[in-house]
Amino acid sequence: MNHLFTCLSNATLQASRNSVIWANKFKTPAATWFAAKRTLGDWQNAQEKREQGARIARPRIWKPPDLGWIKVNIDAATNVDDAFTGVAFVARDEHGRFVAARNSRIVGLFSPRVAEAIAFKEALSWIQAEGWTHVCCEGDSLDVVHAIESAFLLDLTSFGAVINDIKTLVRSWRGNCGVAAVPRTANSAAHCLAQATRNPVSVGAWRGVPPNFLNVVLLADLN
Repeated sequence: MNHLFTCLSNATLQASRNSVIWANKFKTPAATWFAAKRTLGDWQNAQEKREQGARIARPRIWKPPDLGWIKVNIDAATNVDDAFTGVAFVARDEHGRFVAARNSRIVGLFSPRVAEAIAFKEALSWIQAEGWTHVCCEGDSLDVVHAIESAFLLDLTSFGAVINDIKTLVRSWRGNCGVAAVPRTANSAAHCLAQATRNPVSVGAWRGVPPNFLNVVLLADLN
C-alpha cells in the first residue's frame, strides 16, 4: 500500500507541476499531500465497491442460463507428478439438462491463473466449433474474468498473452457470449471433470449423455 501511495503521490505532484506551468496555479506541499491522500481513499473505496459487487453477483449454487442460452462451466487442474494441466468444460441448457462436455490434458505446468485462462481459451474454441451462438461462460477465477472484461490490459506475461488470445476469440464471435466468475460451489461439475483428467480413462468428449462419474454432481446442481 505504501508503494501505491508513493505512485499516487508522484502522479499528484506531476499534476501540480502541470498546473503551475500551464495554468499558473500553485499548491502548497500540504495541499498536494492531502490531494494524494484523497486520491488513495477514492481508489480504496472503488476497490471495496468492486469486491462487494463481485461477492453479491456471485451465486453460491449453480443456476441454469436464460431461455435459449447455454451455460458452459470451465475449470482447470494441475497434475504436478505427471507435468500436465487438465482443462474441462460442461455445457447445460436452460432446464439444467446436460448438453455436452469435454476434458483434455495439456502438456506443461502453469500457475493457477494461467491454467484457468488456458481453460477459458480452450473452452471458447470448443464452443465456437460447436456453433453455439448464445453462451454464458462461468469459471471460478475472478482474475481471469476481470482480465477478459478489462477494456485495456497491459500485461506482457504469459497470462496476458492468453487473455489477449481470448479477447481475439470473443471479438470474432458470431453471436452473444458472456463471462462470469462464480464460487467453486457453483462450478462443481467443471471442477469434477477437470480433476478427472488425472486418470487417462476419464479423459474424452461426451454429447447428450454425461460420463457416469459426473452424474452425481449434475444431479446435485439441480437440487
